[in-house]
Amino acid sequence: SEHGLLSVKGRKAPATMTDERYNASVDIGDYLGDGRDLLIVKVHSKDATHICIDQSGKVIWKATLPGVDHLVKLPAEGRKGIDLACVRRDELLLVDGRNGQVIRRAPTPRTDKGKAIGAGNCPNATADFDGTGSPQCFFLSVGANDHEVWAYDTQLNMRWKAVAPSGGALGYHIGVGGGGGDERGRIRHACGPR
Repeated sequence: SEHGLLSVKGRKAPATMTDERYNASVDIGDYLGDGRDLLIVKVHSKDATHICIDQSGKVIWKATLPGVDHLVKLPAEGRKGIDLACVRRDELLLVDGRNGQVIRRAPTPRTDKGKAIGAGNCPNATADFDGTGSPQCFFLSVGANDHEVWAYDTQLNMRWKAVAPSGGALGYHIGVGGGGGDERGRIRHACGPR
């Protein structure tokens, strides 16, 4: 919106867009676990404001997550609904989808050469490696041309790390799909070799 408002079904909800670019990203999901699809709008501004609104424009919560560029949806532990994983500076965050509060933190991994993960690079794809019907993992990488990728679970524990042979790039273009005759996710492709 050109006036710092987001229009939802004819009503207007404040989006507090303070950056001159007025860029925003939107994601939809049942964050509360009550069957309603809500919108999370990430305003690309200095303070990295995330706003969760319902489809009538009512603000459910508003959170400022400085340094957070991308959120990935994960099933909430022990309840219905969706939580959000993200990277900020040198830490992973798990954000409660019901209220936007940080509920868990963990340090981000470093590559074998000491490179850090940037907030803009990840997390990205999710996977159901256990065959439960819901994703338990998300992936982290330093960037598209790096040869290391990590899988983390919904508790922000590292499940595994992969290193491409001969220095080929795994990067953040990871595809996950079925195969092998069961419901478990498998990594199907990533960036090609450098």
